[in-house]
Amino acid sequence: MSNRIRSISQDVKNLNIEELSKSKLILKHTHESAKSLLSAFENVRKLRGAPRGATTDSEQDLLRAMLVLTAAGLDSMIKQIIRDTLSILAELDIKVENGVETFVARQLRSDPDSIETTKSNRFLARLLISKSRRDQAIQEYIDELTGGSLQSPEELIRAAFALGLEPNKCNINPDILRPIFKVRNNIIHELDIDLNAPHRHRYNRSKIKMVQDSNILLEIGDKILLGVYNKIHSK
Repeated sequence: MSNRIRSISQDVKNLNIEELSKSKLILKHTHESAKSLLSAFENVRKLRGAPRGATTDSEQDLLRAMLVLTAAGLDSMIKQIIRDTLSILAELDIKVENGVETFVARQLRSDPDSIETTKSNRFLARLLISKSRRDQAIQEYIDELTGGSLQSPEELIRAAFALGLEPNKCNINPDILRPIFKVRNNIIHELDIDLNAPHRHRYNRSKIKMVQDSNILLEIGDKILLGVYNKIHSK
């Protein structure tokens, strides 16, 4: 089990295409931020003269920040890929095109007595007055895909399918990811507080486990970026 943050893959480093330049930059900074926070954690412990043993609350916060920022970087990178490539992929991949079609059909389907009717009518109006109905439909789909947080296995799976990728080939495994996002959400929403703990009242996070979980998220970023690249350049 590695106790180091993985480096960005050589294949990703070698990517040099405009469509993925922003996403690659986000992923690069995500790797660098994770490494910097791990380095800060280790340096603080060395300065304290305690390279092993129990960690302090401030040291734990550095591990928490590492995982949270890695998850945020993955979220940002995937959303950027969707914004920059979905319209291209819809021309190349029938699965992506079908995703757009399914989205449009869902937006137009409404019960006359439902509160969703107004939303559906406004969606249709935007399509009808746009210069290109196809472009507008794709933009609406992009807005929906990027409008929320990609901080769950289900949202990552949905994003992968929208890009025409197989989630398992991108290392998106719900059984592995669900506990990681549970920790991330507990840190973000609950300050990682354990009110039942007898002393420190916060969950203690293992350096090895936090590094491992951060690496899992970083590897997913690599896989998605390369998967989209291969789709664009295989046609």
